[in-house]
Parts: sequence; structure tokens; C-alpha cells
Amino acid sequence: MNANLQSILAQYNSSEARSQEKKLQDEKRRKKEEKERKQAVAKGGDTGGKQLKSKLKGQVNGFAPAPKPKPTSTAGVLQAHQNSVSSVSPASAPLAKRLKDVLDTLLQKVGENLTPEEVLQLSGHNLRADAELLREVQKHPRVKTGPGSTAGRAAEWYAYRPEIEGVHDKTSLVNYVRDLRGRPVMMEVLKKSYGRAAEDLQQLRDEGKVLIIGNPDPAKEVVFMCDMMGMQSVSDDVRGLWYEVTMDVQGRGPGPGGTTKLP
Repeated sequence: MNANLQSILAQYNSSEARSQEKKLQDEKRRKKEEKERKQAVAKGGDTGGKQLKSKLKGQVNGFAPAPKPKPTSTAGVLQAHQNSVSSVSPASAPLAKRLKDVLDTLLQKVGENLTPEEVLQLSGHNLRADAELLREVQKHPRVKTGPGSTAGRAAEWYAYRPEIEGVHDKTSLVNYVRDLRGRPVMMEVLKKSYGRAAEDLQQLRDEGKVLIIGNPDPAKEVVFMCDMMGMQSVSDDVRGLWYEVTMDVQGRGPGPGGTTKLP
């Protein structure tokens, strides 16, 4: 065998030996890692072990199901909604909405003078800080303002101005309706005269002093006076209004031109 062939065989044997040694080392390292992983799984000390435990318990395709949501009570849902609503600043609402809130507040306290601080407490709107709202409130026909009112300064107080001024209790209410001498008045207008107007109207009806003609639209209900005996001939204008009301009053109205006796 010549020297060149011997050299080639020696190199081959050396390379083969190194390859075999590398395989043995890789196998030892793999077995060591496998042993360490199994120990970690047994102890539950690493993420892999926890995931494997989940798979062993695992319910769907080896994965643990998602946790069930906690039951939420209706009160909790309403509270969350209220929190989200209360987090919205009243000043960010449209001007028309802010104005309506203030007018509704004044109407609820009709007959009372409310300071800007009381308006803020009841409606959530600060007239002293909201110049745009202040301007609209102070020029509104249904608002009365106290002293100190200027273009950019809030008045000392604000109050609702009813369409019928001077009606402030049951006595003045019945006197006003009596002075109409059989002419009707819108119930909605009377109800806004003072705080207890709606209750007093119902009492006067129960006492037989006024007659309230209902309507599917409450804003179109009308009131007119009856005499103390509970009997009165209805005038032609009231009779015409009666027939305009879009509801059947027990199906027994008189013919046109007749005289109606009120019970």
C-alpha cells in the first residue's frame, strides 16, 4: 500500500471517529435534558410542567378551558352604567340639552327662587362657569331672573315664569277658571302654574267644581268651570271643542246644536 492511500485511510478513520464521538455527546446531552425536563414536570417548577399538567387534566384537545365568567348581578350592571354616565361632564352635552335640564329644574321648583348654586346641585350645570348656557337661560321667556343679571354674570336667583301668573294655590286656581266664564283652558298650562297645581285640579274635579276633558294627547286636555250645583249649559265654543276631542265619551254625546247637561 503506497503512502498516499495510507494517508487517505488515516484521515477517513479520524473523521469517522470524531463523528461517532459527536453523536455520543449529542445523545448524552439529549438524555440529560430529557431527565431534567421530567424532573421539572414532576416538581411542577417550570412553565412547561404547568402546561403539561393542564394537558393531563385538559379537557379540550389537551388544553385547559377558559375560566368561567363570574355571574354579574343586575345591580352591578346598573351601577356600572351609572358610573359610565356620571363620568361624562354635563358641560359636554349639547346646548339644547343643557338648557332643557335647567328649565326642567326650574319647573320642578316652580314658585321658588333658585340660586346658581342650587341650579348646579339640582341640574348639574354651572351657570357661573358656562357662559353659553347662561346667555340662553337669561333670555328665555319662561325664566325670571333676580338682581345682578348681566350679559356675562349670573343673577342672584332664577325662577320658572308660568304662562299664567298670579295662580299659586287652589283658591286662586279655581278663581282663575271661574273668571273664564265657561271658556276652556289647557290643563297643561294650569299644571305649570305652581307645584301642587296637578293635585289641586284633580281635587277640584272630584269636588265637581271643574270638568276635565281628556285626550289621547295629555297636552291637549282642557279644563273649564262647573257651577256649585254641578249643572251648567255648555256654550257653543265649548261644545265645538268637545266634538274636536278624538275620544268617545261613553258614546253618548248630543247632536250638533243640542244643549249638554253636565252631571
